[in-house]
Amino acid sequence: MNMLLLWRRPDPPVVLRWRGPDDGIVAVALAIPPVAIPTIIGPPGVAGPKGPAGPAGLAGSMGATGPAGPTGLPGPAGEPGPAGPQGIAGPEGAAGSPGGGDLWVWQKLAADVANSTTTPANVPGLSFTTSANTTYIVELFGTFQSAAITTGIALMLDIPSGGVSGQMVHPSGATALTGTEQIADGTTTGATTSVRAANSNVSVTARFIVAVGATGGTVQLQFRSEVAASAVTMKAGLTALGWRMI
Repeated sequence: MNMLLLWRRPDPPVVLRWRGPDDGIVAVALAIPPVAIPTIIGPPGVAGPKGPAGPAGLAGSMGATGPAGPTGLPGPAGEPGPAGPQGIAGPEGAAGSPGGGDLWVWQKLAADVANSTTTPANVPGLSFTTSANTTYIVELFGTFQSAAITTGIALMLDIPSGGVSGQMVHPSGATALTGTEQIADGTTTGATTSVRAANSNVSVTARFIVAVGATGGTVQLQFRSEVAASAVTMKAGLTALGWRMI
């Protein structure tokens, strides 16, 4: 550090004295023009101890909320949960349309069967199972024998529900035909009254349409004699029943 002292020169000249850093007295002659008087300053002293911390200031007011950050990436998929209980089975669907190819199904009579009453009896094996609310075409190509030329026959279908309509035809002579009609379940409007010849094969054909109602089940071919105690016999191998759904 330098110190510059300015003064006016008097007469006589003034001698200035300056105490130096070693506490000595240094005489400095007045000079013209004024001169800088060097002053030696010692090194800084050791820093004093740190003072105690002041009291905490008052809390500032809360700043405004910053904008929301960007959405993070989706986390990994969790493990699949356990399978739930099986639900209640739904109602049965409607029957599908018939497939391609031959839509007819046929069954042959395996053994002769006779009926000597006027009560309808089943023709064993000539039956099929139907679905509810479906319609079928049914055909019969067959052969029978009658115990007497004056004993005729009746053929019909027994159905589970709904309606039926059809007819049966067979020869009653060398050049004549006869037949019966079915318009109700398990019965006909009558029976034929004669055949071409007794104890001889007589051909018979029948065609029916069956509209099954709300209850499905078995459609069964039945037959009866026109006269009680006079048998009619359906012949095996020469009798077949066929059906198809429409």
